[in-house]
Amino acid sequence: MPTRYDRSRRRRTSSRCGRPTKKGTPCKLAQEIGRACRHHATRAEREAAAEEARVRAEKASQQAERDQRTIRAVFALVA
Repeated sequence: MPTRYDRSRRRRTSSRCGRPTKKGTPCKLAQEIGRACRHHATRAEREAAAEEARVRAEKASQQAERDQRTIRAVFALVA
């Protein structure tokens, strides 16, 4: 049965960090780096996330270069 607060309740799209805060309560921020939020991620988790981001960026730039070459080839054939 729906309650009057159903519409106002915020939908959580990702898992919560859950690591203990200074007060001892679980962190409610979303997981961003590995399995932790931006405040509770370890150095190793941050380095791994940075490496993954570099790999994704490199793949995206290679794909963009391929697309540009394909477009140039098509224009050359049309012209």
